[in-house]
Amino acid sequence: MKKVLLMSLVLLALGAVSCQSSSLPVADLDDLVDRLQQAGATIEITDRPIKSRHLSGKGLTLVINRDRLQVFEYDDTVKASREFKSLTDPSVPGIVIFGDGEPPLGETISSEDQAYRSGRFIVLYGGEDEGALSALKETLGRASQRK
Repeated sequence: MKKVLLMSLVLLALGAVSCQSSSLPVADLDDLVDRLQQAGATIEITDRPIKSRHLSGKGLTLVINRDRLQVFEYDDTVKASREFKSLTDPSVPGIVIFGDGEPPLGETISSEDQAYRSGRFIVLYGGEDEGALSALKETLGRASQRK
């Protein structure tokens, strides 16, 4: 009986550790891409940098299941958190993203766009692909939207 109880406790502890590891903040861009792919998404890394007047992180465009995914990486989590809060604040005017390349971006983040934050990353997705949305939720948690 003691063996069964001990084994149950060990398995429970291992399950808690494995659940916890999936909610760890994204460490770097490679980690983000790996996690999204493990969640079933097709990811393409582009060489298209993006900028925003409202988001100071280093911006890059990825493609997730043929839709554009905008990723901003920050030097620290405090700044990412502060800018993420302003991103989802309805009193802040529309966030405009500018990019290089073809076609040039000049987009305003709308109330329908999904905004995610994990550690030093802010991720924006404006598509409707269910597979992409599921992978983003599994990887980054529940999305926030501009209200």
